[in-house]
Amino acid sequence: YFDDEFICKYSIKDNKLSVAFTQAKTSGYRVNSYSVVIRDNKSSDVLCQKKISSSYYRFYMPEQLSVDIDFPYDNGEYVIEITANGFWYAKSDKFRMEFTL
Repeated sequence: YFDDEFICKYSIKDNKLSVAFTQAKTSGYRVNSYSVVIRDNKSSDVLCQKKISSSYYRFYMPEQLSVDIDFPYDNGEYVIEITANGFWYAKSDKFRMEFTL
């Protein structure tokens, strides 16, 4: 789950959107992967979707993960949605962050 300590930051440079975020909190379970979805805020159209590993198999999991996404869009309102995916089809509620260019 994503608590009040969850941090998500983004930056855009050279038509690349970089999204960095801290790992989700769990109650004894490990997160397998994260789904990162970029949407147009007005139409809700999916502009990009990436799935990245949480590196759950490492003894010391990284505290922060990041993903780079091709982002040739400008002048609009967008949404970053992040979902933590567990094993056996368990999923967290979506973290949602809006931004405007």
